[in-house]
Amino acid sequence: MKLSKTVLIFFLSIFLSWIPPLIAADQNTEIRKSVAATSQKFMETLAKGDSAGLVLFYSNGAQLMPPNRNSISGRAAIAAFWKSAIDFGIKGRQIETTDFFSMGNHAVEIGKYTLTDPKGKFIETGKYILLWTQEGGTWKLHRDMWSSNTSEGCL
Repeated sequence: MKLSKTVLIFFLSIFLSWIPPLIAADQNTEIRKSVAATSQKFMETLAKGDSAGLVLFYSNGAQLMPPNRNSISGRAAIAAFWKSAIDFGIKGRQIETTDFFSMGNHAVEIGKYTLTDPKGKFIETGKYILLWTQEGGTWKLHRDMWSSNTSEGCL
């Protein structure tokens, strides 16, 4: 009888050890869906050429980390950056998320991007890393870092 209780406890502990990863995976999926919806709204705002609207997708302490430049901090500076990018002709951004994971109120998204002009003409392609943070119940961009796959890059 003692052996069967030990075996039962052993198998029960193995079964229960699977529950937290399953819950975490489910939460990660929900967070990823929420972040993807926010990214879609960001792209729609970019297509409209609304630099003031784009800054609302960033957290209060956000930073842009463009290639070959110093970091850009603060909403006013981020809005100015996006205004110059829009004035340059960037109106489209397509992304392909290649990796995503979340940790509490933070999430990391890694992927590839393509930038296009208002007519859909190719401008640039590259890779990115985004650090998202939950602020006021909404997922916001906290760190936005990218690099072009071309030597010059447009941004």
